[in-house]
Amino acid sequence: MSSRGPKLNKNKNHREQPQSLRINWIAVFVYGMLLFVWLLILGACSKLAEGQTTGRTAPPPAFPGTPQQATPHSLAPEQSLINGPGASTGHGELPLTEVYKPAPEIPLGTLARICRDEPKDSHCIYRNK
Repeated sequence: MSSRGPKLNKNKNHREQPQSLRINWIAVFVYGMLLFVWLLILGACSKLAEGQTTGRTAPPPAFPGTPQQATPHSLAPEQSLINGPGASTGHGELPLTEVYKPAPEIPLGTLARICRDEPKDSHCIYRNK
């Protein structure tokens, strides 16, 4: 054996193992802990799934309140939404189509030319809104 590596006891009963058969106990411990954690997670998930499949349900909640509101009773008399006989007309009201005029749209090419020639133009200023 070479002088490199750890020195082993040279007992008569102790047989030296080749390097490939030596056990790395730190790796065994780490993998054992990982296995334990995964089994713990698996057990928790199986308990949660069992709770969904056993058919046990919680009792319905009891709502304190007024039982009068749930009992059937007569409805209020009908009221007309139109005031007076015939059709009603509003005074001073216009349909939105007659009031709202959208701003004229500027074609994208024209807008690009404006921004190229005058970068300080109000059309070219970007406001982060």
